[in-house]
Amino acid sequence: MYSKCGSIGEAKKLYDGYRGTGFQLLAVSNSMISGFSSNNHNIPALNLLSKIHRSGLVLDEFTLSSGLKVCSKLQNLRFGIQMHGIIVVYGYHLDHIVESVLVDLYLNCGSFNKAMAIFTGLPHKDVVTWCGFISGCIQYGLNHSAFYLFKVMLELGIKPDHFVLSSVLKSCSNLAGSPHSHGKQIHGYTVKKGFEIESAMTTSLIDMYSKCGEIDSSLTLFRAANGVLDTLCWTAIIAGCGQNGKEEEAIGYFGEMLSSGVQDRK
Repeated sequence: MYSKCGSIGEAKKLYDGYRGTGFQLLAVSNSMISGFSSNNHNIPALNLLSKIHRSGLVLDEFTLSSGLKVCSKLQNLRFGIQMHGIIVVYGYHLDHIVESVLVDLYLNCGSFNKAMAIFTGLPHKDVVTWCGFISGCIQYGLNHSAFYLFKVMLELGIKPDHFVLSSVLKSCSNLAGSPHSHGKQIHGYTVKKGFEIESAMTTSLIDMYSKCGEIDSSLTLFRAANGVLDTLCWTAIIAGCGQNGKEEEAIGYFGEMLSSGVQDRK
């Protein structure tokens, strides 16, 4: 509670005064590590994790996941590799949650081949694992890899949600070659699956077509989306018009947005 309220000092006082042992101490230590991490006290989090490990306590998946997230934030690959070794020793290398965080660590540290090797070796990859890896690729600029994995995901019959579809659309404008053709493929899929009614989906499509220079397609989508126009959707079309030499239209849409009162909607 203190950690989530930003009072990390009070949380640390409680932790220092705790006299439990064994599993109870590990559970409280996990909370303290998580508290440090969520408040960007990353070095104290790693120091505490090292202290727990040296004490002989057997770390669990919560400790390991928190430690990996801290290493990822710091882009500390050296400590992350040490954590990876501990994960294998403790037998958590088959835990899809721990391994997903480990994949994110290697991605964040620029070790794509290592991340891919771990991801490929996971015995059970659910939609969350797939979406997490694809989103990670996009986040770190690996757009071609993200689109390739997205196609593999579909071929395996794993259905993406509108969040990952939006993420992949954002990467299409950064692809070399014919980015709009990749975006159109995803557009077709969203229509087929009924995702086009989602506001986030409409916004991502408008943004993709605008960045690919197809502002007319963006305008068509925007005009057809009367029921799902939120602030982000208006912003996408205004920015798209500005980027494609339609400054007067951009100003006109800005005025329409203000007149519609959309800025007051929840």
